[in-house]
Amino acid sequence: MLQFYIMRQAFWPFAASVSALAILALLTQSIATLDLIIDQRQSVFTYLQITLLALPQLIALILPIALFIAVAYAANRFQSDSEAAVCSSAGMSRWQIAEPIFKLAILALIANLAINLWVQPAAYREMRLRLFEVRGDLAARLVQPGQFSSPAEGLTIYARDITAGGRLTDILIEDARDEETEPIVYMAQAGVFVDVNGEPALRMANGSIQSVDQYNALSHLQFDSYTFVLSTFLDRPSDVFYKLSDRYLHELLVPDPNNLWDWRFRNNLLAEGHYRLSAPLYNAALALVALAGVFGGSFSRIGYTRRIIAASVAALGVRLVGFAIQSACNDYPELNALQYALPIVTGFIAYRVLVGRSPRRKLRRRRRFELVEPAPA
Repeated sequence: MLQFYIMRQAFWPFAASVSALAILALLTQSIATLDLIIDQRQSVFTYLQITLLALPQLIALILPIALFIAVAYAANRFQSDSEAAVCSSAGMSRWQIAEPIFKLAILALIANLAINLWVQPAAYREMRLRLFEVRGDLAARLVQPGQFSSPAEGLTIYARDITAGGRLTDILIEDARDEETEPIVYMAQAGVFVDVNGEPALRMANGSIQSVDQYNALSHLQFDSYTFVLSTFLDRPSDVFYKLSDRYLHELLVPDPNNLWDWRFRNNLLAEGHYRLSAPLYNAALALVALAGVFGGSFSRIGYTRRIIAASVAALGVRLVGFAIQSACNDYPELNALQYALPIVTGFIAYRVLVGRSPRRKLRRRRRFELVEPAPA
């Protein structure tokens, strides 16, 4: 029951920290994807969907930091309220007091690992497919409402407006790509982008075609429906390319030898794969750093601000060094072992600081020293 109480003291600050940092990260991500609405003219639903699909990776990044904040807060409160002193006087060692909080770190480690190995690549693949569909939106790529655009040399397209369903109104197209003939002007009241036998095209309704013939006479042709083929100048997007963040672990650690890109950037794939496996270790390491910062010294009546600041600087430094090692592994794959060594060594040092100077041990040593009688002169 006591261990559950101690764990609960850290769980709620942890949940609050994760939520706050996730919201902040989402706001940053949402700014980066604003072009989906501004330039690509997508719906708010599509914008929110793509933004939320980036959330798993953001949570994986902020979990160790959020856990450090929660553990430091809970441990400081536990120590300042003299609850740790009561537990110590009841015979509990520092590690026994810190163990429930460390169990929370292990749960965060497992959750982080699951996100890195399965949730993130699945979410990012779906996001990549959605972005592929958005970037392949012909209306968004070719036409800016109320503006003249030139998707190809000699071709000008104008539409007064584009509805949410992709319907164009008041269309004007000037086709001057053939230098040997006079430009052809297409005008229509409405139109929509379609696929004709697998080729992109613009189907226009209620319009006219105007051109000047070889005798400088104006030719004017009315139509109810006309299909303007776009495949002659428009490159369709190729297959979806999955980036490092979109790939599963086996695709990172065992690159496809038949894939030229995979073989060329195999060091980057290996660095990302080892990062996915080693990054969750920072949950345990930083939690131990926070515990050592508060519990790893003698009781202080003036608070533990300096210790917490020192622990925060150490945690931030370790995390930045971890990112630097991951970046270096892109060029030197033999350094991948350091991605595991850094959080493990950090956690071990923090653990030694946490339990190595226990007041109970010092008390036992003092008693042993007092029981030893001085030797007669």
